[in-house]
Amino acid sequence: MELNVKKISYELKNENYLSYLFFECENQQYFTISKTDEDEEVYLELNNQFNGEYFNQDCFNITFLNCRISFSMNLNNKKLLSYLNEHNKNAKLYENIVLIFEPVSVNQFKEMIKVLHDIFNKKFHVI
Repeated sequence: MELNVKKISYELKNENYLSYLFFECENQQYFTISKTDEDEEVYLELNNQFNGEYFNQDCFNITFLNCRISFSMNLNNKKLLSYLNEHNKNAKLYENIVLIFEPVSVNQFKEMIKVLHDIFNKKFHVI
């Protein structure tokens, strides 16, 4: 599912040691992913602050391409599949979320990648 992003916010290790990436989309949906230094799992929130939940990092595969970030979600993970089915009518739509945003500066893009490196404790390749 492709989502056109109208607002992006992110922070690398704020005063609470939280790193997050937030995308607000044109269709009134939002997508946020975050993690504190204390957390072992990644926090995912889709469209409602009351439905956020923690997931193993292996549930996500992330790809960067130009002004897109693709979050592929492993629907073989029963916890993630249950979460998506509970909060969305069609979990298959969320299997691959492609966030499309206006061009950002090279420095902004590098900062977003640093945030995701911190959240997922691994390096990502930019295509």
